[in-house]
Formats: sequence, C-alpha cells, structure tokens
Amino acid sequence: MKKVMSFIVGLSLLFTTGTFVKAETVSHEETGIYVDGTYVSEGAKKFIEDNGIELEENDQVEVVKSEGTSRSIPTTALHVVKRDGSETEEYFLLSYEEQENGDVVPADVPLETSMARGSQSITYTPGYAKLISIVGTVGYTTEGDLFTVYIKPTNTTFKYSYNQSCTVNYINTSFQTEGTLCSSSGSEISSEYVHAIEIYQNNPVAGTTYQKSSPLPSGRKIKYTGNINSGTWLTFEAKVNGSWDSRTYSMKPVS
Repeated sequence: MKKVMSFIVGLSLLFTTGTFVKAETVSHEETGIYVDGTYVSEGAKKFIEDNGIELEENDQVEVVKSEGTSRSIPTTALHVVKRDGSETEEYFLLSYEEQENGDVVPADVPLETSMARGSQSITYTPGYAKLISIVGTVGYTTEGDLFTVYIKPTNTTFKYSYNQSCTVNYINTSFQTEGTLCSSSGSEISSEYVHAIEIYQNNPVAGTTYQKSSPLPSGRKIKYTGNINSGTWLTFEAKVNGSWDSRTYSMKPVS
C-alpha cells in the first residue's frame, strides 16, 4: 500500500550548497483556475481545514500542476490566497507518496477543479491517506494601482505533523521577491534587487512552528514589473525517509 504525505507550503526553495535557487516555476496564468471559497465542496473544505488552513468564502483557491525535481510526471497541488486590504497570506498544499521501493515522490492532492452548471468548483476525491503534513505561510503587503504593484515581503513560517512513522531529515523554505528596489516615494534605488526570507531546519520537530520575519528596511518597497526577472516565488526543499525533492511556485501579487 502506498503511503502518502502532504506538504502545505506557503513557500518553497531549492537548497544547493547553502543557497536557494528557483526550480521549475508554475505560472498561475497558464495552469489552474481560481475559485472563491464559496465554490469549494464540503469534502474539499474539510480536507483543507484538516490540514491547517481555515477557509473563508472570500479566499481564492486553485489546483495547480508542477514537476518536482525527483519526478518528471506533473502532479497537482493546492494553492490558497487570503487577502485583507493590503495584507496577503498564501499557502500551498503538496502531496507525496512512498513507492514500493521506499522512494518518496510527488503525488496528486485529492482535489480537482470541475464544471457544474456553468461555474467552476473544487471537489474532493475520498480515499486519501496522508503520511505527513507541512503547513507553510508566506506574508507580504502590497500597494499601487492597475499598472504598478509594489511589494513588501514580511515573513514565512512552516509547521508539520505526521500520521505514520517517518524520518523528516530536513525542511528548508524560502520566500523570494525580485524586482526594482524603490524608496517610499517610488524613486528607483536598484534595478535588480532580490529579497529572500529563508528557513533551514534539520530534523524538525513535529508540531513546532518554525518562522522567520525579515521585512524590508523602513521606507523601501519592491516594484513588480511583470517581466521574467520580477515577481515573487515560493520554493521548498524537503528530505523525508532519505528521499529529496524541491519545487518552486510563482505568485502574482495585486495591489
């Protein structure tokens, strides 16, 4: 029988010799359709909340696909966006299964987007048995208008729990924002600026919240231009039962 584990991550990064770099990026413009929390089925809502995300009717929810570094077959993940004025929190839920040879690889989450009576909804497929769950968050604030978005990254956290015995060798997370560094008035300071908030944790303890807060200096903000060198990314790297995987997801802040 396959053991499945879920990773809910509000951000994720590839760790190489002490440095995070972006891996395969999923574009929300190319994959996934956002659904309001009111269009999430009761079964799907229970699954999401059982994994530590309190779902509200104004939240934006989508199912996206990606390829991890340990498996070339695209698998689905859950993405939830919570906005309150200028403040935003984003979550990702990723799943993994243990194969017969003991390798731990990405697997689909038990959620899918379906069409019913002309509208999109997210439904739940029963029979999902998770091995471990990691709840991660990324937080930031935004300002601007329809043409320009300024981002102020603030923090990231993760926490995991398990239902079956396994060895979590490490979990590394990072929230990366790239763009033009500006003053509070919008004057450009640096055209190629990267702000990363990273957590490196060997042998994390189940039930413990690991967090890192690293806001921008006072009077600074990052301009999102929409080109390939500008944006926000969530990458995570995890090693469980000796198997390693890393993946990166893109986010699209709005003002």
